[in-house]
Amino acid sequence: MYDNPQRDTYVLPAQNFVSGKTLRIKAPKGKRGRVVDMQVSATTTFTAVTTPAYLQAGLSSDADKFGNMNMGTLAAGSAKSATDTAGELTGVEIEKGETLEISQVAPTGGSPAGVGDIHVAVEWF
Repeated sequence: MYDNPQRDTYVLPAQNFVSGKTLRIKAPKGKRGRVVDMQVSATTTFTAVTTPAYLQAGLSSDADKFGNMNMGTLAAGSAKSATDTAGELTGVEIEKGETLEISQVAPTGGSPAGVGDIHVAVEWF
């Protein structure tokens, strides 16, 4: 089961982090999962005047249970992956029947900005 997981990559193109959207992904019937990577390819530079934007993977009760990626001041044309920085993915498993939430947390201060293509890879087993 763990040796041959089903890997799905969820793609959200041209996401404006200032809007603070959340995508919900239901675990396939009878399967548990693990977020193995989150990546953002910036198309508009991210600002972080007061606080930076974040890409979070979690539950409605715990928004960053599985991952919490700080976008900082990611420049347009650059990409960031959660696996590049220690501590941005937790390794905690998504239990059977849970709904994974992928949330965009808006930056604050000045003129908030940040747009990018999001890729989230989940292994289901």
